[in-house]
Amino acid sequence: VVPNTKASARKMEKVTGSVMDENDISLEAPIPPNALPASRPDNAIKNFAKQFSFEPVVQNAGKLGRYDGFIVAGMGGSHLAADLLGVWKPELDLTVWRDYGFPKDLKPEWLQHMLFIASSYTGNTAEPLDSFQEALRRKMPVAAVSVGGKLLDLAKKEGIPYIQLPDAGIQPRSALGLSMKALLKLMGEEEALDEISTLAATLD
Repeated sequence: VVPNTKASARKMEKVTGSVMDENDISLEAPIPPNALPASRPDNAIKNFAKQFSFEPVVQNAGKLGRYDGFIVAGMGGSHLAADLLGVWKPELDLTVWRDYGFPKDLKPEWLQHMLFIASSYTGNTAEPLDSFQEALRRKMPVAAVSVGGKLLDLAKKEGIPYIQLPDAGIQPRSALGLSMKALLKLMGEEEALDEISTLAATLD
């Protein structure tokens, strides 16, 4: 388990990478034409509340520790959950990275006290895959969130913690509830996870 130190001991500057624009969502794969009727775009909103019934399971959970800060790397719809968590839980030391490579100005001694989470709904988005490899190269704690694809293949190969999302055949931006619950689980935010789970009933 990675030792816990006070986040206030370091003044980390929030890094957001490149500016998101409306075309970011096109980086994710489109909905397959054979998607189930319940997962088609015209039903995504109607079924949104059900996402909060999802119970994320961490594979290789024994390698997951407690951390002072988090970096979530994702593009388009795959980083929206992290953006909202940063607003909802401002006390979290959370950096959202939307680019290739790695956030700048991170001192090497910080890295072992932070968890890097690669988030890609399809598992094949180039930017978080590149950042994932860089985090591994720097030997920092790493986890992944995805339906499948290359990202989950790498997570299994490296034996790192990961959460596999259910493949609902929806756009990444529509999988907000699934992604939020997965991120909270990896961050060890159990109280927040319980709180957000109540949305399954209140939004229905």
